[in-house]
Amino acid sequence: MMETQRIRGKIIKILSVLFFFTLQAFGNQPNEKKLKEADVLFQKQKYMEALKKYEQLMQEKGSASPSMLLKMAFIQEGLGEYDQSLYYLNLYYSKSPEIGVLEKMQSIADKEHLEGYDFSDKSYFMNGYLKYKTEETLFLLILALAFTAVFYIYAVKFKTKKISWAVASLSMLVLLLAHVNMFQSENHVILLADESPLMAGPSSGAQMISELDKGNKLKITGEKDVWYQVEWNGEKGYIKKSNGKRVL
Repeated sequence: MMETQRIRGKIIKILSVLFFFTLQAFGNQPNEKKLKEADVLFQKQKYMEALKKYEQLMQEKGSASPSMLLKMAFIQEGLGEYDQSLYYLNLYYSKSPEIGVLEKMQSIADKEHLEGYDFSDKSYFMNGYLKYKTEETLFLLILALAFTAVFYIYAVKFKTKKISWAVASLSMLVLLLAHVNMFQSENHVILLADESPLMAGPSSGAQMISELDKGNKLKITGEKDVWYQVEWNGEKGYIKKSNGKRVL
């Protein structure tokens, strides 16, 4: 009786997993159809129609593939919407750090006299490092557990002092924590509204420091209500969140 119940339970679990993946497959079909339609429109150079479909897909999914982002950036640049083009290029770069994309962003920024797009070898390395940080952390965690297990077995088998095992385990934990906290990603905001006021405080009644053109990219140092605290030419200020979009 118990054996029958156990087998029945396994069958139910297997069927549940299959049902879940089937639902996912059918759920993705409409999006794949829309993506193909958008790609066909792009190939036919019907860029406005393609852009509309790409943006709808991005809104529905909450994200976009690197290929979609490049196409949207291309279309927006052709329309003269360099701020939107830079936004999509930044999103692409966060997924696929490539020198060519950095050079493209710098080219647009130089042409439009924008700030915040100066890149170095260090920033390129950092973006590549941060892209795979989750995988690297998981690998180091598995490695730390393996080393800890080996040290423990060695300590038990050869009856060595347990303190050596504890020290080795603690050392691996410290290294793992150092990796997790190293090179935290910086957040930025790309302005998408012309003449965005940079305020001295998080209030519309605060003193205005400057008016910034769309496309400029500012480092976010904090948040308060509807405001980003940002850095601009070495000076602290506040920008309304509605005037831009957040990127890495």
